[in-house]
Amino acid sequence: VELAKLFPVLAGAPAPLRVARQSPEVVDSVDQRHRAFQGLRELLARLARRRRIVVFIDDLHWADGDSGALLRHLMRPPDAPALLLIVALRSADHQVAMSSAAAASMLGALEVETVVLQPMELSEASELALALRGPGAEYDATLRLPSLSDAEGLPFLIRALTDEQRDRAA
Repeated sequence: VELAKLFPVLAGAPAPLRVARQSPEVVDSVDQRHRAFQGLRELLARLARRRRIVVFIDDLHWADGDSGALLRHLMRPPDAPALLLIVALRSADHQVAMSSAAAASMLGALEVETVVLQPMELSEASELALALRGPGAEYDATLRLPSLSDAEGLPFLIRALTDEQRDRAA
């Protein structure tokens, strides 16, 4: 029920995955949060019995204490849902509030494998920008040098800069 309050679309899910709409009145916000967390855990467990589940969370570095509490609740033994949890975060950026160690701590006692991705080289960034512009698009040299170097090799920023430049040209 609390899960349906957080994610109303789940009330209309197919019967095996449906989240009930009625429940006893919850007045305590801590109890309400626990029920929502437990509801999501149960939903993921039901889904995992039917299919392989991969949960991908991008930008974990922006997570807060509640996000960590939810992840720890979902993945805690015993009987954690059988799923692959993949998280992505930027830990080298001085503007990012969370380090890899803090992220690992947030994930509790889970087995964590860290894969460090290096920023794209300028030539790779240029290739990505060309691909994002689409087939037959005119290449703009102003995008290649100053703007792409500003993206610091991050694909998300390369896409944003490419989109912005394309929109300006239109």
